[in-house]
Amino acid sequence: FKISATNVTDGYYEGLKLLNRVGQHENSRNGEVLAAPGPVLTEFVNPEYRVLNSALRDANPFFHVMEAIWMLAGRNDSAFVSRFVQRMNTFVDGDSGVLNGAYGHRWRKFFNFDQILEASTMLREYPESRRVVISMWSADDLNFRSKDIPCNTHIYFRVVNNMLDMTVCNRSNDIYWGLFGANAVHLSILHEVMAESTGYR
Repeated sequence: FKISATNVTDGYYEGLKLLNRVGQHENSRNGEVLAAPGPVLTEFVNPEYRVLNSALRDANPFFHVMEAIWMLAGRNDSAFVSRFVQRMNTFVDGDSGVLNGAYGHRWRKFFNFDQILEASTMLREYPESRRVVISMWSADDLNFRSKDIPCNTHIYFRVVNNMLDMTVCNRSNDIYWGLFGANAVHLSILHEVMAESTGYR
């Protein structure tokens, strides 16, 4: 299945139509869900139009921006982001004050090197490379017990027609809070940062 959308809001409504057309009821840890019966490719033609325009979702653009900055700084503490959205604390394990699957921490510190810096360097030095992969998923996540396991697992960067293409792989997501909610914002901001740092816009 493929959704090709001009922006995030269009993609959200196309996603709803897709689920209404082919979605199947499945059980999940959060109860019954409506899921696509196979992989869904979502393409954003204009990713800079990144905030979902839906009264029901009532997106907080200030949280989106601050969360992206928090991620780019490589942080995993809940204290900063919970100032904007309290429910972020519900994903913390115990009293740790830490989000186990925090994307930015995985990008910059979790694997003991800065994947963003390395990926940017590789793209500048080897623009033909197909090995520029940023990982959020660790093999330890397979059986690790946590309230916060990464849903987005890998990011692939590739220079196509002198522009930077970004593909995000996702193991499981919802279209409301995740894909067309928060993920579309912070991942498109990462895309923009990488494009600016490499010169491939």
